[in-house]
Amino acid sequence: MNKLIFIFTAAAMGFTSFGAPLDKKNVAGDAQWLAHMDFENLKETKMGTFLLARLREEIAENNDSSISIDVGLVAEKLYSLTAYGSGISEDPQKNSVLIVKTGDRARSIIDGYLATLEMKTNGKSEVKRLDDKAHDTYLVGNEVYATFLEDDVWVSSKSYEQIEKAQRVIEGGIKNIEDSDSRLMRADEPGFFFLATVEGFDAIADMTAQARVLQKAQGGRFALGEQGDMF
Repeated sequence: MNKLIFIFTAAAMGFTSFGAPLDKKNVAGDAQWLAHMDFENLKETKMGTFLLARLREEIAENNDSSISIDVGLVAEKLYSLTAYGSGISEDPQKNSVLIVKTGDRARSIIDGYLATLEMKTNGKSEVKRLDDKAHDTYLVGNEVYATFLEDDVWVSSKSYEQIEKAQRVIEGGIKNIEDSDSRLMRADEPGFFFLATVEGFDAIADMTAQARVLQKAQGGRFALGEQGDMF
């Protein structure tokens, strides 16, 4: 199960070539942290070339299924990755969501992969389709929900309520970080391929002694990029 989840996560995080910068309108206004990967920039860097090659190796080593993954095909169809959460201290996994934007053929590719997986495992696949949801939804390893809100938008979380909330944010029914008083994005960071930002360090309870210096800070930002030979 863990290897299957790894493969899905790696596919979402590693095989992308897109021109989709961070869309702040898709991030809930009460988010306390977010992370975004711009794979269009990453793909053009030396670091990106290295990471993609390493990830291909990891996929090959960890895929214990008889079904292979067409890395090149997946690379063409996944566009962007944004993760955010409304809590950083209590059960953060159930307060977070992952939004993946894809090409319009990605859904059919994934559906085909899951159908093949179902046949190969004689109906005992660890990926189950849930027919009682408003949108096409899958449960991976009884842990992670993955919902196609549209053919080119895939939202995933350990909590289905977070998926429903993310949908309302995307549709404009809930405030996003552009129309709220969020301090997450105080300024844009040009030229990055990875950006992470967090607020609320000073509100974390039971922080370890080694990290208590963070209680003196309200938040932080971390960005990675490459210019010429400089990382």
